Formats: sequence, structure tokens, C-alpha cells
Amino acid sequence: MSSSTQLYGYVKDGLTILVLPALLWLVKLEVSNAERDFQLQQTKIDIERLEARINEMSLRTLITEYNKTLYSWLDWKVRLTLLTIDWTRFAVC
Repeated sequence: MSSSTQLYGYVKDGLTILVLPALLWLVKLEVSNAERDFQLQQTKIDIERLEARINEMSLRTLITEYNKTLYSWLDWKVRLTLLTIDWTRFAVC
């Protein structure tokens, strides 16, 4: 065998030895990217769900504040009506 053929054989063997780990690394990298993409999609779904809950809770808070204000107004009207009834009783007696 000539030295160039022997050198070619060594280079071929060396590249073969390097290609297998490179292919394994690429497969691992692709799997990692797929897992990351899946987790990213799940996170987006979770964010959308949480945003919907926040909007729902904001609406509930708004309704609660409205009811609180309405209750205060109704309480004031009832007290005013009771006071008017007392004044009317006092004026009639």
C-alpha cells in the first residue's frame, strides 16, 4: 500500500470517528429544540388561560365595586327614608 492510500485510510477513519459523535450531537440538539418548542407552546397556552382568568377577575372586581357603591347609596336612601318617617311622626304628633 502506498503512503497516500494509507494516509487516505487514516483520514477516512478519523472523519468517520468524528462524524458519529457529530450526528449524535445534532440529534440531541434537535430533540432539545423540540422539547423547548413544546414547553414554549404550553407556556403560551398557560399565559392565555391566566390572562382570561385575570380579565374575568377584573370584571368580577368591577361588578363588586359597583355593588358596593350601589349598596352604600341604597343604605343612604333607607336611612334618609327612615329619618323622613321619624320627622313625619314628630310633625303629626
